[in-house]
Amino acid sequence: PGASVWDASCVPNDLWDDHQRIKQYAGDHLETWGNVSLGIDSNVLDGEIVAFAGKGQESGAGGDLQLQISGTEIQDLGMLARDRAWVLSGGSLLLTQDGGHTWVDHTPAESRVLDVNFYGQLDAWLVRQINSTGELGVMRTQDGGRTWDAGQVLPEADRGYRYASAFVEALDSQTAWVVLKIPSGGSFSLGRLLVTDDGGATWQEREVPLGEPVRLLDARSGWMAGGPAGDQLYRTVDGGRTWQPVALDLPSGGYAVVGLPGFSDPLNGWLAAWQQSDDHPGGVLHLYRTRDRGAGWQIQHSYRVDAAFSSSRALLAALPSLAGRDPSTLQDLLTTSALPPGISVVDFYADSHGLAFTRTGTCQRVERSPAGTPTYCTRQYRLLSTGDGGFSWRDAGFNLP
Repeated sequence: PGASVWDASCVPNDLWDDHQRIKQYAGDHLETWGNVSLGIDSNVLDGEIVAFAGKGQESGAGGDLQLQISGTEIQDLGMLARDRAWVLSGGSLLLTQDGGHTWVDHTPAESRVLDVNFYGQLDAWLVRQINSTGELGVMRTQDGGRTWDAGQVLPEADRGYRYASAFVEALDSQTAWVVLKIPSGGSFSLGRLLVTDDGGATWQEREVPLGEPVRLLDARSGWMAGGPAGDQLYRTVDGGRTWQPVALDLPSGGYAVVGLPGFSDPLNGWLAAWQQSDDHPGGVLHLYRTRDRGAGWQIQHSYRVDAAFSSSRALLAALPSLAGRDPSTLQDLLTTSALPPGISVVDFYADSHGLAFTRTGTCQRVERSPAGTPTYCTRQYRLLSTGDGGFSWRDAGFNLP
């Protein structure tokens, strides 16, 4: 009850002083109301609340909001072979074996899938939330999701609402790492790391610098990239017990966004980083190479990026998949805006076949219109496929079973 938007150590009281302040004074914690426990933040408010008015009510926003949504939203996807792929949509795991013409639901019973990692065409681990209890657990399949093992509950992770998201990375049927992202403000990236080397029978908690996905080279060597600004890169060589920041030799210039590395063998790997540039509106993509298991990285190629490509955030979504691309074809892809607008996730198989999920939308309202005139908005979700490395795309015919 004593919380206030005033007297903050970082913001003087004479700034934003006309009912313009909202302050979070407590981070994620549990509160119980009406016998229901919620993981929430606490904020104190001294500012206007602006919202669309109900139908028929006068509003400065122009009246009713009418939103039309088409397509199905997808959280993640991956290519397994030329015609085999998986998507994660609404907590369900769907797979195709015919290039996206038909999809089959392989979600484990009574589960909401938070993340999945295929380390082979048929072998995968997933993190799930059990519908009846809310507990978080892991399961494995060795037949492409047709059957799943009984699974295990992750230790001290039985209240899924305490975590913003979960990521799993697996080497084989015995070794997997799970990162649980902890809700926090936009200036932080916090997480927990749980590691198993006995197929999930036991788990050990290790240190983790960020609450981001991890990429494994072997049971001891791993990478983590991202953070609040997307510019951090960390490496561990002792199984996640300690992590060291990796400083890439970036040319002087604007801020950078770093992707996870990809390795073609235990010694050789690629890593992509996008950097803002005053000279090029779309920025520059630097492609790094290592020949010593990631101990050192050297820029092999730098590409100017088409401005439309960068502004659509397609490049940021494509960074992990681009790391292993043939450098001779990468320049053409980056400078022609070949990727469709609105891409949020994309993945390629063998540099040629790929899937991309896009989100696009528009809003239209006649200015100076009478009160109550609706604002018409559309949102379109599309799953697209390519067979020529991303230079042309077609609708993948995605339909929920």
